[in-house]
Amino acid sequence: MSARTLLVGTQPLFLVGLRATLHELGAVVVGQAAALDAALALARQAHPDLVFVDLPRAGASLALAALRAAVPGAKLVVFGAHGHADSKESALRAGAHAYLEKSATGPEELGALLDELARSSPTRSQSGTRAIGPRLSPRELEVVVLVASGKSNREVADSLAISVRTVETHRARVMQKLGLQGAASLTLWAVNRGLVRP
Repeated sequence: MSARTLLVGTQPLFLVGLRATLHELGAVVVGQAAALDAALALARQAHPDLVFVDLPRAGASLALAALRAAVPGAKLVVFGAHGHADSKESALRAGAHAYLEKSATGPEELGALLDELARSSPTRSQSGTRAIGPRLSPRELEVVVLVASGKSNREVADSLAISVRTVETHRARVMQKLGLQGAASLTLWAVNRGLVRP
């Protein structure tokens, strides 16, 4: 069965080329989005097997965490620039299954990756996803990932350019949705769902 793929990125010309190459390789592109909110909505609706992510380094890790939560059965592939070893390590820590350099990836490399990911795909449920608990908004997921990574409310606020009060509101709402109490239980919840590394 052809891999159902979702493209997430802010560079339309690159995605046009990627879409054409994937089509030639037999993959089915089920959607394309530039913003995380749109990508999450498409992912939940289309249940892709693969998600190709080409986002600025600053927001890539949070986007990966949110996508993993939205479609835990999908494989995430991140595109990055040549020579950015720290970006590769960061992407893999955030849950990417593969990291590709834009300048060094052609149809042959992409085809080999598709074959490798298809061979390693676990048996999936009929819906293509597994339950991960109450649905959180993209902003709530960002807060969860940062808190579970050990950041204080002030550090989370600075990272997301929002007020500390807003962070506290998001945390309280998340705790209520998940039925949790305290940062330790929230961290354990995030680790168990692969949003952060232990």
